[in-house]
Parts: sequence; C-alpha cells; structure tokens
Amino acid sequence: MGMKSVSQARGIFISIIVVVVWLTMPSSIAQTDEQTAVKTVIENRCTVCHGCYDAPCQLKMSSYEGLLRGANPLPVYDPSRLKDAEPTRLFIDAHTENEWRSLGFNTVIDISQNSSSNLFSEMLSLKSEFNIPSGEPLPSSFPLDINRELSCPAPDQVDTFKKENPLFGMPYGLAKLPESELSVLQQWIDTGFSNFDSSHELPESLVAEIEQWESFLNSPAEKEKLVSRYIYEHLFLGYLTFAGYDSDVYFRLIRSYTPANSPPIEIATLHPTDNPGVVTFFYRIIPVRSTSLEKTRITYSLSPERLDYFKDLFYSGTWFTSGIPGYSAEEAANPFAVFQDIPARIRYEFLLNEAHYFINNFIKGPVCRGQVALNVIPDHFFVAFLSPDYDLSVVNDEYLLGAKEYLALPSKDSDVIDFLQVWLDRLQAHSDYLKFREDAYKFSPLTRDGFPLEAIWNSSDSNQNFLTVFRHFDSATVLRGLVGATPKTAWIIDYPTLERIYYDLVANYNVFGNVSHQTLTRLYMDYLRMESEGLFLAFLPAGSRQPILEDWYRGMNAQLKIFWAHSNLLFKNPTKVEYQTASFKQELFTTLRQGERADVSNQIAGNASPEIRRQLQALDNNITAIHAWVNWMPELSYLLVYSKQQELINVSTLLRNKAHTNISFIFGEEDRRVPLEDTTTLVLRPIGSYPNFFFSVNDGEVEKFVSDMRSIDNQESLNVFVETYGIRRTDARIWTVLDDIHAYRRLKDSNSALLDMNRYLNL
Repeated sequence: MGMKSVSQARGIFISIIVVVVWLTMPSSIAQTDEQTAVKTVIENRCTVCHGCYDAPCQLKMSSYEGLLRGANPLPVYDPSRLKDAEPTRLFIDAHTENEWRSLGFNTVIDISQNSSSNLFSEMLSLKSEFNIPSGEPLPSSFPLDINRELSCPAPDQVDTFKKENPLFGMPYGLAKLPESELSVLQQWIDTGFSNFDSSHELPESLVAEIEQWESFLNSPAEKEKLVSRYIYEHLFLGYLTFAGYDSDVYFRLIRSYTPANSPPIEIATLHPTDNPGVVTFFYRIIPVRSTSLEKTRITYSLSPERLDYFKDLFYSGTWFTSGIPGYSAEEAANPFAVFQDIPARIRYEFLLNEAHYFINNFIKGPVCRGQVALNVIPDHFFVAFLSPDYDLSVVNDEYLLGAKEYLALPSKDSDVIDFLQVWLDRLQAHSDYLKFREDAYKFSPLTRDGFPLEAIWNSSDSNQNFLTVFRHFDSATVLRGLVGATPKTAWIIDYPTLERIYYDLVANYNVFGNVSHQTLTRLYMDYLRMESEGLFLAFLPAGSRQPILEDWYRGMNAQLKIFWAHSNLLFKNPTKVEYQTASFKQELFTTLRQGERADVSNQIAGNASPEIRRQLQALDNNITAIHAWVNWMPELSYLLVYSKQQELINVSTLLRNKAHTNISFIFGEEDRRVPLEDTTTLVLRPIGSYPNFFFSVNDGEVEKFVSDMRSIDNQESLNVFVETYGIRRTDARIWTVLDDIHAYRRLKDSNSALLDMNRYLNL
C-alpha cells in the first residue's frame, strides 16, 4: 500500500473515532465546582507556559486532551532540520492516547492509576521539596533561554531526572504555587485526573447563525465555490467570534468530510491550499476546544451584517469563473492565478476591511519562536495601504495579467536539494516584477506625475487604516493607529504585496517544515518588505529617497544587496504630496495622524489618569545615546500602578526598540546592532504576548519610580531598582500580579487571552 493510501486509511480510522466520541458525548455537561477550580489553576498557572506550539516538551496544557497527549522531546520549531517533521497538531493529527504514543509522546497523567507515579504530580512535589527562596534571582546557571536543551523524561526516567535536576520542579523557574492551589491540584490527582473541560450547548439562535454561514460557504455553484475557497484560505487561522454571544467561545473554519447536521470530521491537511484528497468536502464552523494564549488568538468577527457584506462584496458585480482551479503545488504557489476570476478590487477590499486581522496573521501566526522570521522586520514601524483607486493591480485589469507570472511564491514543498534553484528563480522573478511595476506606474496617466496624499488609504468607516508594528526580538505586536514617535521606517502595502505576505507567511507556511522551506519563506519576505518600503518612499520628495534608503541599509553588504537584487526599488516618479518642512517623514505622519479616528487614539491611551500620564511621559521616546537607562531595560515590560486600596488602576507597557544598521540578512543580527540608537515607546495599556518583566508601584510612587528608572546606568543600580520595584520570577507575588493583569486586560478587551511567561527574564 502506498504512503498516500496509508495516510487516507489512517484518516478514515481517525474519522470513525471522532464520530463515535461525538455521538456518545452529552449535549451539555454542567461543570462542577471542582472542575472549575482545577481548570482555573491549570489555565492560569500551567497554560501560561504550556500553551503555544513551542511549549516545553510539546506539553500543551491548554486542554485536558493536551494533558492526555503528554510530552514529546522533539521541538516543533527547528529551522535547521533537513526534512519536514511529522505534524503533531492537537485535535487534528491524532485523536487517541495510543496514536499520540506512536508519535513519540510520553504519559504525563496516568488516568488508569496503574502506575505508582505520574509525571505531573512528581514535578509539583519536586518544586515543594526544592524551592528557591522567594524574591531571589535564579542562579545564573539556571537554563531559561528558549533555545535551551529540554529535559522531557518518560515516566520510567523521573527518578533519575529528579536527582540530576532538583531545581526543575514545576512551575519551572517560577515561584511555587500557593498552598490553596496546590490543594486543588492534589485533590484532582487523588481522584484520578478527571476531565476538567466541559462542552457547552450553544444557543439555538447561534446554531442557526452558524448554519446560515455554512450554507453560504457550501453553495454548489462554481462561482460560489471559488469565493468560499478564497474566504477559507484567509480565515482558517482565525478565532471566529459571533457578535452578541459569549466572548469566551471561539470557533474555527475547517474543511470537513461531513456536511452540516452531522459530526464534523476535519480534513487534516498541513495547509489550507493543500488538496483535500476528496472530490466533495464541506466548510464547517466548529468550536475551539482549548484555552488560547494571546500569541495564538487572532479574532475575526462574524455577524448577520458581515454575511450580508460578504454577499454584497463578492456577488453584487458581474463577473464569471472559468472553472474551479486545482490544488497542485504550482497553483498553491500563486493565488493570483487561482483566484484571477474574482476581481482584484473585491479581493483587496476584503483584505482592507480587516487589515489588522491580516497583518496580525503574519505577525502572530502559528510560530511561537519567530526570531528567524521576525528579524526581517524592524523593531518599530508604521504600516499604511495604497488606496484601491490608485493601485494599478486593482484599477487596471491588464496589470495582474501581465504580472501574474512574476508573483508566484516559493513552493510550500521545497526540498533542500531544490533550495538554490528555487531561490534564484524567485529572485529573478522579483527583479522582473520590480521593473514591471516601475514601468506600469511610470507610464500610467493615473500615477505618472506621482502619488497624491489621498493615494494612501484612509477610509472614514475603518479604525485600521494605519497600523503600528513593534517587534520584541522573537515576537511582535500590531496596534491600530500610528503609535509612538516617528519611526525609522514605514511600509505602504499594495494589493499584490499584501496577498503575497499572507500566502508566504501564513497560508503556505509550515511550522514543521525543513530548513529550505523556512529560509525561502524568510528570504521572500525580505523582497516583500522592500517593495513596501519602496512604495512608501514614493510619497516623499524624489531627492530625499536615496539618503533615507541608505540609512535603512547601512553597511557594504546591505548596499550591494540593494544594488544587485533591488535595483528597481525606488520609484522614479515625483510625488504630488506638498511638504512645508524638510522633515518629510515626520510631516507626512503628522498629517496622517490628523485623520485618525478618535477611538484609535483612545485604544492607545488606555485609562490612565492625567496625572499618571504626565508622570510616565518622561519614559516615552527616549534614546540610549542620551539616556543610559534605556540599554538596561527589557524589550517589553509592564508597569502596574495600584491605588492605596490595592486596586489595580493602570497597566502600562514600556517598549525598548532595538536599532540595527540593517535587517537584510538572516544571521548575524547581533553584529548589526546599534545600541546607541535604541529608543523607548510608552503605551498606556498592556500590549504584547510575552512580557519580559513586571514592575509594581502605588500611585503615590510613580514619580519616584520614573526618576529611579532614569537613573539606572550600571548592573548594580539595575539590581537595586529591581529589588525595589520588580516582581522576580521567584517572587510569590508573581501569581497575584499575573492574575491582576489578566483581569485588567479582560476588563478592557473581552477578546484578550492569556499571556505566555516563557520570555520572563531573570533580573
């Protein structure tokens, strides 16, 4: 039997298991107080380190099934592997304990009670037996780096592990859990690790709304099938919400073997662009079955109004399809060929309507350890979009027809032996496309005299016209609006670039992929970043563009790369934007800020009182060359301000934006650092997915806190500052503080999720 036949047979077997489980499951299970207590402790103490793809030992504790799956010593994210790894996605790639054991997962909780020990309870007891004094920094030899070699003992290796690593009890490298919470977990252990998850019976009105969406997505006509495929490929990663219903219940859009009104059986392909393997399949909307982290939750709202919008957007005009494209590797690599029958204006408007969501897909995505992917972007930059009315790929039907052959992405299935040829092919295609684009805009009557200000998309009914991206080394955050001082760089993205960013880094990206796939994905994103930078430069006076570009790409190698690979980066056209000063970038951003909606500014400001804002302002927009303290700060830290009654009244985020001579190369990032150009940005609300440190003060101490922080100039003064205001990893208060932050975030944003503590520093 061939490998494909084996895979299909295995898929059918899994499908039968899922149906049986689904049919025998009660329609609604009331969650007991004990279940709730256990789930609360697991979520807030365990999932915060074991919830993402790079959870240590692949132990995902975001659901009961994740605990049953257990632990696996093989890392999910390995950019150096020569062959693709077998996927191990929870709820998708296996469904029974035996299947997970066959994939290399070891038992963590033994619900059979046949074993004299359980890894879960052993790790908790180890922490109680060997605990570091509260509030003390961990020894410098304590391994905390996310790239550390992990110890993932099997049950029969636990005794040896405990003797060799007495300080590795759980929670790893953090304070011991409060006794009340340990008691909850111990009772759960003693009673046999009962299932703490529960199913929820959905309201009939919500079930009816889901049925309407599934009916819309499963229309049998060819035109509708093409539209549904486009929607699916762009929403497959989203956490779908339904307006007016419980904000804690999220859904996923999947392809299923089975139609509506029957148990959904997900077709477990690696990519949404993969061949489903069957002629007839169905789009289904199913509940998310695990607690999510901020890093993985990318929300997209569905509603009757949005359904009407989709119908109007995709079907109000007159267009026809010549047939449903296939799922070959060549077709998957070129969405402009697959969806060429859907007018480009429709596709671009679909993306612009939720621009924050689509940029968030690329910034967050499935990768939880993204330094190789994210060192393709600077630490702070603005994002805007080219108006559809000035985008030639939208207004000129001939543009994409002529450019289509240049716009194919690297194959998602690239092998190591094909790497060099694929890279050279994409490099040549990119160079050809830049020339094609340059000529098109140079001779078009619409743009030959340059772009006016209104060519930057600024819809009056959108709160995501402009976005800000902050990179925090191996993670990043997208905010609505232009946040912070004028950054060094900015992007203006057109439709061809936005679509390719999405397919390169999201739809066709494989977190289990080999080194060739990982590297080609990153290199291609380098091209897309430069396209967007070049489009931004086109809005500045022609004479200013080359000096700005040279400042972005300092160093001989970076300059050679610009000359050799991106010789057509700059638009030769003039600009129609009129400037009153010589500070062109700052003036342009100031003008754009004036058009921002008020609710965007309010999101940035949080709810800090005017007095706290005034006192904290001294931390914003500082430069290392002027203030030495900037160099001693974490990349993302939270400041919690409590009232005299110990009520949390504000959480602010202090960001350190690291500067580089250029971001043109995958390796050697530290060699291109320019610490004296590092800056800070203060955001008066909590942002980010991976906090590096917490500071806590009473509202009467804010001014002194700011003064003391600005006085830090060496390791000794940093130690004193942390001792006074910091919440160290071993500090017993860290759990209360984390709970306070989560409650504060939920109060301000019902869609906020759990933070991940895997990047918390040992200061």
